[in-house]
Amino acid sequence: MMSLKKSKIAIIDNGVNLELLDGKIEECICINEQNKVEKDIVKFCDTDFLHGTICALIVANYETDSTLISIRILEKNGKGGIEKIEPALNWCYLNGVKIVNLSLGSIDFREYDRLNYLINYYTYKGLILIAATSNQNYVTYPASFSNVIGVATSLNQIPALKAYIHLGVDRLANSNHLIRLYDQEYETPISNSYAAPYVTAKVAQILREKEEVDLCFLKKYFNQSEKKGLDIFYEPDWIYKAYRRKENKSSATYYFQTIPGEYADVEKEIDTVIIDSMEELKDIGIEKKNIVYLGQEDIAPSITNGFVWSWQNRMNQIVNNTYKATSLELPLIILDVWNELDEYLILTTLKKLFADEGYHAYVIASKPEGVLYRLEYIPNMYTKPQMLRNFLEGQTHYKQNDLVLWSVLHEDKKHLYQLYPDYDMEVQVKQEKNIVQVAIWIEKEMVFQSNESSLTQKVIMEMFQNIKHFLAEDKSE
Repeated sequence: MMSLKKSKIAIIDNGVNLELLDGKIEECICINEQNKVEKDIVKFCDTDFLHGTICALIVANYETDSTLISIRILEKNGKGGIEKIEPALNWCYLNGVKIVNLSLGSIDFREYDRLNYLINYYTYKGLILIAATSNQNYVTYPASFSNVIGVATSLNQIPALKAYIHLGVDRLANSNHLIRLYDQEYETPISNSYAAPYVTAKVAQILREKEEVDLCFLKKYFNQSEKKGLDIFYEPDWIYKAYRRKENKSSATYYFQTIPGEYADVEKEIDTVIIDSMEELKDIGIEKKNIVYLGQEDIAPSITNGFVWSWQNRMNQIVNNTYKATSLELPLIILDVWNELDEYLILTTLKKLFADEGYHAYVIASKPEGVLYRLEYIPNMYTKPQMLRNFLEGQTHYKQNDLVLWSVLHEDKKHLYQLYPDYDMEVQVKQEKNIVQVAIWIEKEMVFQSNESSLTQKVIMEMFQNIKHFLAEDKSE
């Protein structure tokens, strides 16, 4: 039975020209310089940048039974920072807004963590976000997040949706729409920004027609209608609160909260269950929970109505990648960490140290568990070297990385030598007789060695400084 309840749709943008919306906007608010909510009294003239106005008109053209609200977080010229997104989303949550159109985003990797935490929190609270990817065709935040419906124009020069598996795009949509501006018919240009409002209108229609619709249903709906059976490749970046029986043995912290206790006591509070073996599923109900599976067995996506991630997702993503590698133009550092030492602490610390100096490192852990620390994982597919090269170089292209740091199991190191024989550096960290040894090798020649009593932040900092020094030295030659 069709629901008669109207959805509230927020257009978070640079505001709207109310005269052009002809009563279609119920409320106009803005986030001021103190990040407080107030009534938006900014007036537009015919020479102003009408980005938010056009987005609102597109939604109104295709969806007439929803309530539209304008939330201005950008200046009239479209400029602004991400700090105003949080109060805007909070207002939406407190005022019953279900659907949010974000025809904006950032391609700056330094804004990933903050935006991801915000989006995870508000989607956990029930908001549905539709966001446009960058017109530059780089990974965009928040459009690339798994718990956001990422949109790009179907008129883009990249014709196949498979090419978007690196970008997190769920739906290709038309961005050319006929609207009226100042009593004249106007066709919107090719732009991801103007594809997103069409999908926003479609989401509102689906919510009105179907009961019990959630984000996962919508993601699967767009997958089936647009990708024609192509697997959904979720990055496991959606977690806000999780349950995991196994204790975190690393000194590195997960990117999300873990809720301790018995599953029955915490089930209503969590959004994700992290399991290390299929045995763990025997006595817990996961029908509507998201799953991150870190074991090596096969796991069916149909095991839950929520998101599912395992090593199979990444393997399928590699297999279905269409990016063609030429050569890896970035520095490649091989990291060989012996099992007794804390690999995740080393990797997360090095990643942050590089980021603090403006370098975007693509950091690969040796085991699937690394994804819990915002690290990448690439499964053992060394029998298909070209496929691995295609995927890695596609990832680093779309994510605009500056270097690759690849942690590999000691026994698999020979495969990396064959995959990229011209790698730039190898860092070996091992422990023998209570001594932590760090060695850096370039062209099979040891250029640095240290011996310490334990693995500390100071040791990792020294490792970083030497890696940076030798990379700079190699670049200058």
